[in-house]
Amino acid sequence: MINFRDFGYGHLVKGKLFRGPQLVELEREDKELLFGQCGIATVVDLRAPEEVAENPDADIPGVENMNVPLLSIPEMSQMVANRFPDIPTSYKIAVQPEKSGVWTRIFAVLLEKEGGILFHCSQGKDRTGIVIAVILSALGIDRETIFRDYLQTNENLSMPEEYRQYAETLAPEMRKLFMGLFLVDKDFLEGAFAEMDRLYGGVEGFLQQCCLLDEEKLAKLKAKFIVQA
Repeated sequence: MINFRDFGYGHLVKGKLFRGPQLVELEREDKELLFGQCGIATVVDLRAPEEVAENPDADIPGVENMNVPLLSIPEMSQMVANRFPDIPTSYKIAVQPEKSGVWTRIFAVLLEKEGGILFHCSQGKDRTGIVIAVILSALGIDRETIFRDYLQTNENLSMPEEYRQYAETLAPEMRKLFMGLFLVDKDFLEGAFAEMDRLYGGVEGFLQQCCLLDEEKLAKLKAKFIVQA
């Protein structure tokens, strides 16, 4: 499966937290990997309801599939100069105060569900990238590791050569947006962190004010996903 991985880095428990793409038309080998070897019991689908209706995840007996839309279709469809989606802005929208309900649901899953948990969107790229960056931040993973995981997506996905050639004909801003349709860009995630700084005084403030993670919940989260000595 393309762009699937365990994100239990550093001091985190391995085999509990996973990220990947939409679970459409899974091969037998994929099912064995995900739900056999990895023991995934809960799937958190970050796509908008319209996307889920068009390409629903495979129905796996014994696996709970939850739709927790991070962004709506209109929020993802804003355009720059009527040419390409404004992906950098969508990253900032994802951490606005009105998204608190989404983030509290995400952390409720982490706190309450047992077994492996898989987070995904369509390609496991942008929406998944933001969510995993926030989860890793909550669990005390350093920013360098967070960006390394985020940028690993560019090693897993590919951009057709003809599109790369087309991108070279575009002005720098438009080139960045166009390439963002296929690959992740460090500047996009940095923009989300900068928005957290602006709105909440940093990621810690975001976790407290938007995700509603108080000290008790944060301690429970760490006890569950950090390797205990």
